Amino acid sequence: MDAGELRGDIVLGSPEAKVTITMVAGPFCGFCYSAYMELEKIITEFEEEAKVVIRVLDGIKRDVSRHLVALSMSGEKDMSREAVREWYSHRHKDPGTWIRRFPLDESPDPETVETLMDEITEWCKANKGMGTPSFVINGRRMPRVYKSSDVKFYLRALFEEIEDDV
Repeated sequence: MDAGELRGDIVLGSPEAKVTITMVAGPFCGFCYSAYMELEKIITEFEEEAKVVIRVLDGIKRDVSRHLVALSMSGEKDMSREAVREWYSHRHKDPGTWIRRFPLDESPDPETVETLMDEITEWCKANKGMGTPSFVINGRRMPRVYKSSDVKFYLRALFEEIEDDV
């Protein structure tokens, strides 16, 4: 499965990491909150070895998704990382307050943002209807039977496999 980065993705961790975890997440997905918190732990523990790509799949309320994608496109990497971190670390939130907390000096063209969001939706459909949260690790989709807390154990095995190949 090709999980290469899309322009609207938010990247956390080392860009040169040998392991890439792509998480398809919805801003209002209840399970995505705990999944994101698990990925935060992974980035802390495996800072140089792993990177996390957050791929925002929009839902009914597009304002948060639109803003996350626009932040990613803006080139303000630190602000987009902080925005996604704050969004997923607080369960009860007001989208308007959150958006005002992370303002953009220059907003990308709204049509471009919508096009990128549509590309993410199409990527999910092309990859057998990936829902939220879903994980792809180095091009391998994690089966739905796994929980987000299982990602760390899968990573350890993958790191060993990579070391054996070196």
